[in-house]
Amino acid sequence: MSKTEDSYLGDGVYASFDGYTIILDLRGQDSFTRIALEPIVIEALNRYSEKCFKQGKAMKTCSKCKGKGSYFYDHNHAQPCEQCCLHDKGWWDLSPEHHGSYIEGEDNGCCNAGCGKLRRDIIIENGELNS
Repeated sequence: MSKTEDSYLGDGVYASFDGYTIILDLRGQDSFTRIALEPIVIEALNRYSEKCFKQGKAMKTCSKCKGKGSYFYDHNHAQPCEQCCLHDKGWWDLSPEHHGSYIEGEDNGCCNAGCGKLRRDIIIENGELNS
């Protein structure tokens, strides 16, 4: 496949596709830099940008916590926001004695950050585990 026509992305960045890599051309007034991103690097960049925006600007638009990262579910109790949680603190396994969401033979990992999300639900929602 031949290289596609350059497409302007903004901030002096142009993108094209050669059939395997996405090529970014960074064009400044006095310089020109080219970066060829393989599919695995593009996937890593997408995961990284999602994580950054969850921690930063995108978090401010959260309807549940209003960008605070946690919210009060009644007048005395708060919890981490399950919509903004990065699920990056590890997982603990539910047992039948601990939680009504335990399902025999299923992935019973629960987010250690305290948001209450189950790993199997995150995988179902997104098709893969985010972090």
